[in-house]
Amino acid sequence: MVLPSPLNDVSRDDLPIHLLHTLTDHTDEVWFTKFSPSGRFLATGSLDGTCNIYDVQNGFAQIAELDANAEDQESVFASGTHKPALDKKKGIIYFCWEPHERYIVTCCLDTVIRVWHVENITQSKRITRSMDDTKLTSLLCCFTLGERMRTWPCEFMPYKKSATPHFIVGSPDKVLKVFTVEGTEVLDFYSDADEWSAVLDEESTQQSAQNLPGITGSYIRSDPDISGSSATGNDTTANAASGGDEKNSDTSSQQFHRINDFAITANGKVLITANNDKQVFFYKIPDLFDPAATTSRIASLSLNGRLTSCTVSADFKYMLLSIAPEELQLWDISPLEQYQRPFLKQKFVGQSQATYMVRSCFGYLNVAENKEELILSGSDDGNIYIWKLETGQLVTRIRGHHGLCNSVDWNRFYKPVGQGKDYGMLWSSVGDDKLVKIWGPKAS
Repeated sequence: MVLPSPLNDVSRDDLPIHLLHTLTDHTDEVWFTKFSPSGRFLATGSLDGTCNIYDVQNGFAQIAELDANAEDQESVFASGTHKPALDKKKGIIYFCWEPHERYIVTCCLDTVIRVWHVENITQSKRITRSMDDTKLTSLLCCFTLGERMRTWPCEFMPYKKSATPHFIVGSPDKVLKVFTVEGTEVLDFYSDADEWSAVLDEESTQQSAQNLPGITGSYIRSDPDISGSSATGNDTTANAASGGDEKNSDTSSQQFHRINDFAITANGKVLITANNDKQVFFYKIPDLFDPAATTSRIASLSLNGRLTSCTVSADFKYMLLSIAPEELQLWDISPLEQYQRPFLKQKFVGQSQATYMVRSCFGYLNVAENKEELILSGSDDGNIYIWKLETGQLVTRIRGHHGLCNSVDWNRFYKPVGQGKDYGMLWSSVGDDKLVKIWGPKAS
């Protein structure tokens, strides 16, 4: 199904913007929402310390509640890691699904990273809420990045089901590391200080007069490992002004960055980080099974606002950034495969995110072309804003929540079976009003 263009004369009844379910299981602000990779499940994270899992195909019935008690955590806390008081508020800031839906990792307000085994939720054809949660889920391990080291974004890396799953954790306290689901550290992206210093020195000294819209500076270095082809030509750099007064002034003492969000490309070779210092960095992800492999930073962008959200499109051609106080930017990152600079494709305005972390997403996947057609974002005012991706046209604004609408997510990857219902037309929003809302086409 493809959206008509233009949308000016389209009835609201024809758009998937109708409230279908309101879920009231959380007892405090809900901060994050994410559909599972298959689209069969929805998970939500709240300040109340719980991560709830819902069955998409069964009217969004709640099937599990991930909520660790102190006794459970004591028995699985990783040795050699700082252990905070386990009675602190566990508010869930972020979580991620493992690609095969066997694990969920939660990053929490108490700085603890918790790895949950949830594979059993996929084993039953029909799951009922009366089932014992402990039979469906279990706490596998928990650990911290260090004393008072906060944890925000986390994402599993793509991998074959027979291999060992790894995930990346970022922190506003300048940590960016890879772990196994047992809590073992595998890679520290910031470990090679000498290489980072050399790269940053190169960035700060090489300049170009070429103007790039929407950015204050960019840098790219060729690397033969980020795609299937070989690098051509020499390293190139660009550093240009676009009306702002910010410049690339990093030094070796500022080589580590506060991570607000990140995304990983489909081939698992490039990590994209959105940092608190208004910069986007692109890192090469090395072969984790090669002890001699190293990482490097292959590109960077300097923007004009604080970055709160970073996500990539289904075909991994585009990167969507939420930028405080009131803008979204869509970047074409496909040139990276030819070691060229990403470029700004579109801007979206209307929403507000002056103070808090508000997250956006791609939506309305055209399956035939594997391309999304919409951009969605929450807002400080509780509204949900929806734009057309190609034109930046504001399609509609929906009154979603009282107080902040913190996060939205579209069920992009659900694949209908036969003539069954297309749950890929559904999307979710969460807010400070403790509610989880499910939206979609008007019920017939």
